[in-house]
Amino acid sequence: MDDNLPDDVLSSIFSQLAIQADSATPFEGDPAAAFYEINALRSTNQRFRALIENDETIRSKINKLEKISLFDRATRAMKEAENPACTKTTNDIITYHGLTDPKFQDRVRSAAAARDIDAIPDMVAPAAIELHGVTLPDNQDSIKWRATRRDIIAGMAAPTAIERNEMTDRSMQDRAKMILGEHSRQEGGRGR
Repeated sequence: MDDNLPDDVLSSIFSQLAIQADSATPFEGDPAAAFYEINALRSTNQRFRALIENDETIRSKINKLEKISLFDRATRAMKEAENPACTKTTNDIITYHGLTDPKFQDRVRSAAAARDIDAIPDMVAPAAIELHGVTLPDNQDSIKWRATRRDIIAGMAAPTAIERNEMTDRSMQDRAKMILGEHSRQEGGRGR
């Protein structure tokens, strides 16, 4: 968008996007689309950004738009993070979808780490956790469990899978070893 547009034109553009969002019902319209448009304009046009920062009414409408579109934006972000074809970084996904709540951010980070565990056989849990910046211990444990289970089912010895995925929780280690035992029995039973 041209950075030289007058403020009244920028206000009009914002108003049209806000009207689109306000008129949206659960069955028609797309408040998230209005959010994405406003966010794109805000990030690429300095005068539009200044207008938003200086106009309390506009800021209030943007806050309302952020609230009503949050669930849809979080859902879209999760789908993107889970998609094996996605090439965006986790931070790019979080930024594009405007997810500022750390809980939503960590869910997206965890989904992307789990995606990599599933898609890349050599990806170990610590690398996936670090790559995607997963911070919540419960989510880290879940990723470690997922990677260890994958490795055991692929034929790796439980102690090796536990060590390489840095699974330190004792009960989870025992559970992983039980999977190995069950998996071995199933493999042995097939040949009989």
